[in-house]
Amino acid sequence: MERLVDGCFELPAFSALDAMATTIRGEVNAEIFAGIAARADPAGIGRLALSGLTAKSDFNRLKKTAPWPS
Repeated sequence: MERLVDGCFELPAFSALDAMATTIRGEVNAEIFAGIAARADPAGIGRLALSGLTAKSDFNRLKKTAPWPS
């Protein structure tokens, strides 16, 4: 940060950086999920489909991003 300030570089607002990170994270996760779905066999695809009244599938659990490191 100090080098950026010393070099007279302006940083975008935190909200702009946060929005960019959210967009990039979504794109990366979508590519990962699409790759997993493309490699799944028919039985695997069946497990990813909705089951029962919960409207939750194993795919929903799979799509959850990892928690922040502690």
